[in-house]
Amino acid sequence: MQLLHKYLFIYRVYCELSNLYTAGFSKLVRHAMKVIDLAQAKSIGGLRLGLVAGLPSPWGEAAKGLLEAAEVEFSAFPYLGSDDSAYRSWTGYDHAPVLKYDDDPCIHTWQDILYLLTTVSANRLVPKTSHARLEVFGLCHEIAGPHGFGWNARAIIVDGGLSDHAHPLPTDGAKYFARKYTHVPDARQRLLPQCAQTLAMLTAKLRASANRGSPYLVGDNLSAADIYAATFLVFVAPWSSSECPMPEFLRDSFQWLGEMLSMEVTEQLLSHREYIFKTYLSLPIQLITG
Repeated sequence: MQLLHKYLFIYRVYCELSNLYTAGFSKLVRHAMKVIDLAQAKSIGGLRLGLVAGLPSPWGEAAKGLLEAAEVEFSAFPYLGSDDSAYRSWTGYDHAPVLKYDDDPCIHTWQDILYLLTTVSANRLVPKTSHARLEVFGLCHEIAGPHGFGWNARAIIVDGGLSDHAHPLPTDGAKYFARKYTHVPDARQRLLPQCAQTLAMLTAKLRASANRGSPYLVGDNLSAADIYAATFLVFVAPWSSSECPMPEFLRDSFQWLGEMLSMEVTEQLLSHREYIFKTYLSLPIQLITG
């Protein structure tokens, strides 16, 4: 009888875990990011993602989001900044994110990361048809590529930190980013209209999709464009402290830019981000530490 009760107890536990799984527990488990150090990253295989320690870099959060949405196992290791010679020596790069797969060289561009995921995951974040695929890659480039929304937003914040003593970004931080990514003088006047145009374009895409009953930017399925749009919106709509820990000067810098683009930070963009994170990604955002 005691043995029977034991098996019944085990069965009830099994049923409860199954219910949790179907109710979304699987999402929490699947999206748990395994954090390792550089020495561990060197010693194992599989997918290993280098992320900026302590900061929610939009490029890094997008790469992490792609891996989460693709439902592949990966580990993350920290990039500690330009003084991190060990990271630079092993990865070949002085920035993050980088992604290493087994013994292949590290890759770092959003295109290479996305292409790699199409080979290691059955979940397609790139459409099959050439027209839709072209649209997804075009949107990702406008958001995360050279001189796209992210680059321009960063340049405006850095220039503000250098030229405005009341700006929330410390001068030393602005000088560091200016050296690392090149300073664009008068970035606010030169680049703010481009940022506004990109946000307006994304809003128009989401409205058109909603009119045909889809919550996605392209077609009727999640794509990499949705991941990049959701993660890069932080530049103008920073997460709360409970949703994402970050230095207050960084949150204030994002808010500073968001106030200048408040007319373009639409309900469509915010609702899209909320949907993508709640459905496919993870909140609160887990940052990697050094």
